[in-house]
Amino acid sequence: MSGPPCGGVPGTAASVAFPPAAGFYEWHLNEAGQKHPFFIHLADQEVFGFAGLWDRSVLADGTAVESCAIITMPGNDLMRQVHNTGNNPHRMPAILAPAAYDAWLSGGAGEARAVLGPYPQDVMACVPGRYASQLTEK
Repeated sequence: MSGPPCGGVPGTAASVAFPPAAGFYEWHLNEAGQKHPFFIHLADQEVFGFAGLWDRSVLADGTAVESCAIITMPGNDLMRQVHNTGNNPHRMPAILAPAAYDAWLSGGAGEARAVLGPYPQDVMACVPGRYASQLTEK
């Protein structure tokens, strides 16, 4: 795929983005009040894409600033159990199924909205994440 950094169309309002990932971390607050990271990945895709939006702004000095945001939505049962802390608990990133890629990247607004929904929890895996906790302890 070629084009802008996040895969969107430059110059359009709320350009769609398709940030790739092999997984992501979510924090879980246990009963003792301690936060622990969990690595979430998919069993049906080694690399997948999030539904996102991107835009380019130009500062007064002419510097271009590109921004990208991942869309979130209410979580499936797995993610509601894991992501139970923060300003927006019980949410998850919008993960796109391979069958939704074209509609997200090339379809109209209605087609793009139609492919947004919680990813099926039966193909998601959740692993306690030791690497994230090591980074936060330094």
